[in-house]
Amino acid sequence: MPLWPSSDFHASNVVNDGAVDEGKWPVGRCCPRGCQCGVRYSERFRELLKTVDCFNAGLQAFPENLPSDTQALLLRHNGIRLLPGAELWLPDLVQLDLSHNRLNALVSQDFHEHVFDGMYNLRSLDLSSNELRRLCLNDFRGLFNLEELNLADNRISSAADGAFHGLLKLETLRLSGNRFTFVQAGWFDNLPALRSLALNRNYLTLLTADNFRSLSQLVSLDLSKNRIFRIHDTAFNSLNRLDVLRLSGNTLVSVPRRALHALRQLRSINLSQNPIFRIQTDDLADLPQLRDVNFSAMQRLRLVDRGAFKNLPNLLVVDLHDNPYLGYVDRLAFVNTPAVSHLFLHNNNLTVLESDVLDALPALQEMSLYGNPIRCDCNVRWLRQRLSKPGTVVYHEADRIVCDSPMEHKYKQFTSLNPDTDLPSSCAPRILYMFDPTNKRAVSESITYDCRAVGEPRPKIQWFVGVDGGRPIEPSVYHPRRRLVNGQTLSLDKLQADDTNTYTCVAENPISTAKSSTTLQITTLQVRLHISTVTPTTVTITWNGSSSDSTVFQIFYRPVTSQQQKQQHQYAGTVTPAMHTYTVHNLRPNTMYDLCMAVEDSDDVMVNLSCKRVGTEPLQSQQSVEHSDRLVIEPSSLKNRNERATLAAVLGAFACSIILLCLVAVAVSGYRAIQRRQAGQAFSRLSDLFSAKNAVASLEQLATLKANGYTIGS
Repeated sequence: MPLWPSSDFHASNVVNDGAVDEGKWPVGRCCPRGCQCGVRYSERFRELLKTVDCFNAGLQAFPENLPSDTQALLLRHNGIRLLPGAELWLPDLVQLDLSHNRLNALVSQDFHEHVFDGMYNLRSLDLSSNELRRLCLNDFRGLFNLEELNLADNRISSAADGAFHGLLKLETLRLSGNRFTFVQAGWFDNLPALRSLALNRNYLTLLTADNFRSLSQLVSLDLSKNRIFRIHDTAFNSLNRLDVLRLSGNTLVSVPRRALHALRQLRSINLSQNPIFRIQTDDLADLPQLRDVNFSAMQRLRLVDRGAFKNLPNLLVVDLHDNPYLGYVDRLAFVNTPAVSHLFLHNNNLTVLESDVLDALPALQEMSLYGNPIRCDCNVRWLRQRLSKPGTVVYHEADRIVCDSPMEHKYKQFTSLNPDTDLPSSCAPRILYMFDPTNKRAVSESITYDCRAVGEPRPKIQWFVGVDGGRPIEPSVYHPRRRLVNGQTLSLDKLQADDTNTYTCVAENPISTAKSSTTLQITTLQVRLHISTVTPTTVTITWNGSSSDSTVFQIFYRPVTSQQQKQQHQYAGTVTPAMHTYTVHNLRPNTMYDLCMAVEDSDDVMVNLSCKRVGTEPLQSQQSVEHSDRLVIEPSSLKNRNERATLAAVLGAFACSIILLCLVAVAVSGYRAIQRRQAGQAFSRLSDLFSAKNAVASLEQLATLKANGYTIGS
């Protein structure tokens, strides 16, 4: 079920039994100009509602003289900038749609903060596609019965703890398409009924241990299309009832298996479009309610390892398609998954699929394999034989399975081959392409080599280290930083300079032997920071020298002062392998800073790799500076006393100008006050407006206020 219905109301006035309601509403009152009024059937609430529909009516402010018994007020696609004043009283209102307007704060025209106090029966509030930037404390005070709140597609970057305070019946909260960079647990305190939370299309990077601590009733969580690269092992521990989890379109390099293990009620998970290299043993294991998984459109996925899907008694659908580098699904990838009925493997890079994969899926009904570069030899002879016989499995578009090799079968339809005459019963070992011939890694990083081979009879695999054959790597021999998993996967942790070497995988069966080697080079991690853009409060940096696709960096900064040794670096953010720039926010104008990039060493100690000194722009200058040599203004750059004197003169003249402007402003203000007293006018609502904290700043807003009865003049 979608979070939000595509359309809450039909134009026709239809009741539950299909009869047309002929009643007129409002009785004895006019409908607001540009709007349509009537009793309409609501799909959302499944009842007739007294509706005022002002869709695309060109409104710049709230319509006036609304019937007090209005139940649904639809104001979407207008130009409304401010909410109505405190006098708005719509106690029967259950739906308010303010989407696609120009609201930038949840305050009223007279700066009354609690604008929803008179709508205590409201159940659905849509504020999507506006210009909101922040959620403040008690913004939604008084909405005791609210069930749905849509804040999607605004510009919200932060929220106060307690911003949703009092929404005790809220079931659906949509925060999609905003500018959140983090999640704070306090945002969701006191939301005991929340069942659906959408945080997709934001800028989240990390999920910490307590992000969702109070959401024990949550059923659906959408975190797709963020920049999440790390999920704490206990991030989901409080989500005891979570049914659907969407993590697609992030920057995860591995499946967050420990975090997922807490989700005992999880039925659906989507991890597509993440840079995950391999689905490892036990990545999805012991989830008793899991029914469908999606690992599609993953640009780096190469391997589905043995036991990747384990002890999943209710798993039905596995999406593993459109992964351009997925070259091998282990023959034992599925362990104790008796209910799988649909397996989709189309448009991958598979040259072979072993029979054990399908034999482990006794309930399989449909599968797809087209769009793969199949090598038509003895390893797929079993599949051709099964396609020749009627069975219970439907192979989608089997006629699109085409041989890519060997040359004598290239471009042939797989179904056109005779399994007895065209495909041999045995063949030499073939090592599948799983690693590059050369790799570079920095000291303290890690690397994993996967070696997989096929052939008939099934070949045995052995790893060697050293040139000219080298010496065998024995699984039974202990090494502090080297592991051999299942005799096929070689892992090297906390790399050191002496790990530079040649590593060779050898596959052997009675027919022949195959070899594949890779050379590992260990380098010193060197990163250089560069300043890209500077404003009074932000600095954007770029960097080079990082060739690793797994290193995570931390950004720190500190102001440069005379007591620099006492200043502590402040954490600015985390840089993932997929990121190429980073902007540090909330800096002070006209201030020198040291910006540093650091990385954790093998002992989890932060080591600075590169630092850069930069000065933020003065507040009066809003233009960005594009090059670091124009930003850094060191004291040594003032070469002589004349330059210092010139700078002092400029600053003095600027200060005098500011003082003069202030005096003029005071004089003008005093003159206008005398005029008001002479005219016998008290403070108008507009003058009160100007004295408020967030005064209206545009001529267009002033015109709107004048049109709504505010006094404007001296």
